[in-house]
Amino acid sequence: MLSYPPLILRPALIGFSLAIAIVLALIVLPQRATEPSLDDLPPRLYPMFPDKEELPETLVHIIKTPVEREVIPGNAIDFRIAIQNTTTDKTLHNLMVEDLFDAGKLSVSSSAENSISQNRITWKIEKLEPRQIWSVDYSIRVKEDSTSGSMETTAYVLGEDLKDMSSSSRMATSLLTIINMPPAGAELNWFYKLLNKL
Repeated sequence: MLSYPPLILRPALIGFSLAIAIVLALIVLPQRATEPSLDDLPPRLYPMFPDKEELPETLVHIIKTPVEREVIPGNAIDFRIAIQNTTTDKTLHNLMVEDLFDAGKLSVSSSAENSISQNRITWKIEKLEPRQIWSVDYSIRVKEDSTSGSMETTAYVLGEDLKDMSSSSRMATSLLTIINMPPAGAELNWFYKLLNKL
């Protein structure tokens, strides 16, 4: 027959077991909490993980103004593009600046030292010294037959020295809203019609 410990000893065994569990928890858990993470380990200890990728350096900052504008067909909008070499020790060479627009609704009114081809204006920057700012002013006219709506014109800066930069960090966008005005006298005609119905 199986024999069991006296009832009076069972609480003692339970208490002893709990005491051992608590001691083990106090020893093991602090050790796990202080284990180094992957970021703390030298690369040779976790070769199965690829090296961390470094973000490409931002070499230029581009701004295009105005950022947002409302315009009536037939009117022109003055723009400015400014590009700064944000480095302190690197000269950038042979940069190209392009502004893209909808040639069906917009046309170039005036611009200096540029090349115009279909829906883009292009400028060349031979050299941009550290911290130097290059800028250009130009005008784009909204064609008379343009309908109401919104569109974007986008400027880019390109170049071999900037090939590692993301495209989003090398562009600037302006939002144009074309508003068609009602024909002359349209509001008065509506008012007269309303009076005739009274």
